[in-house]
Amino acid sequence: MVTKAPIFARLAEDPILLQLARSVLNEDCVLADVGGNSIGPHAEGGAWHVDVPLGQLPEPLPEFALTTQNVWMVDDFTVENGATRLVPGSHKTQKKAPWIRESLDGEVVVTGPAGSMAIWLSSTWHRPGPNVTDQARRAVLCYFSRSWIKGWSDMRSTLTAQKAKELSENLRYLIGFSSNPIVRG
Repeated sequence: MVTKAPIFARLAEDPILLQLARSVLNEDCVLADVGGNSIGPHAEGGAWHVDVPLGQLPEPLPEFALTTQNVWMVDDFTVENGATRLVPGSHKTQKKAPWIRESLDGEVVVTGPAGSMAIWLSSTWHRPGPNVTDQARRAVLCYFSRSWIKGWSDMRSTLTAQKAKELSENLRYLIGFSSNPIVRG
């Protein structure tokens, strides 16, 4: 989405978000993905999980952060409409979350008005909550990783050379024009 509409590029380049992501992942972090998310009306809550690539790694998970996840709340996030649930401190366990939908001890609900942003380490156990309302709960997700981790999306392949020149130097770096992660497959 970041290469398709200027609003998503502005979100990905938000100075506060970048400062937070870089404070955890270092200055050379890159944007692994930007995508939309919608929890439909009357949807069940999702399963607890950690994000890619952590779910594919054996335990114990690394002690240091590989990725961060952030959410821009397009709609208000409420207990009723499927706001994200987190288990604070779960990243310190170096374990994957149990793949269940039930509540866990210590979970918190990430609530906030539309326009708010939340960020967490991708090794923190999290899940979408159930939406018991008649309306969808929408969000934009920005996923940052260390530069040597292959991104979820290859945003470079969606750009013409001319369009790439129109992007800021910072955004070109974030979408991978200056980093070359390990090639898989």
